[in-house]
Amino acid sequence: MSLYKYAWKVTGVLSKKEVLWSTEDEKSMLDTSINIENFSLLKNKFPDTVQRWMVADDDGIPYAEGLIVGEWQGFEPLDDWATSDLGCTRLYFWTENGDNCGPGWYLAVN
Repeated sequence: MSLYKYAWKVTGVLSKKEVLWSTEDEKSMLDTSINIENFSLLKNKFPDTVQRWMVADDDGIPYAEGLIVGEWQGFEPLDDWATSDLGCTRLYFWTENGDNCGPGWYLAVN
């Protein structure tokens, strides 16, 4: 059993025009996750914790998006993977309020 109380996974590769992803890189990114074996279990146990996220670089170019679930507290997709592997420094969460008082991406870490 994993020690993680959360799980996350990449669900999409973004910015294909700005970042020239090879097919191999794109497939590798879509296979990226933490504690994926327990994702469904955590999603059923903590349904209110499912959150969409997106990571971007310093220029605001989005690289990947995904889902996180469970007892997470901070910036796990960025801390666990996106900073070291992609060079991303920004983490966004989807919210119904967004940055512009409507549904959209909220900048959590810059």
